[in-house]
Amino acid sequence: RAIDFERLTYKSNTVTGREMLVYLMDLQGLTQKDLAKEVGGQPVVSKILKGERELNLRQIKALAKRFNVSPEVFI
Repeated sequence: RAIDFERLTYKSNTVTGREMLVYLMDLQGLTQKDLAKEVGGQPVVSKILKGERELNLRQIKALAKRFNVSPEVFI
């Protein structure tokens, strides 16, 4: 089947929500402080970026709105 061929031939690299957040922050030149409102404070942003904490649904929705992307990019 074509879908299986594409899946096997073009393996996609899975990107975590944290990696996507880092990418979007770099792209727009944002700091942890810039996202404190959406995520729940600068210390929370720091923990997420260090991989010590996962994004929750509220944070994902807020970040999706902030970056004008689908929430799915953080899941």
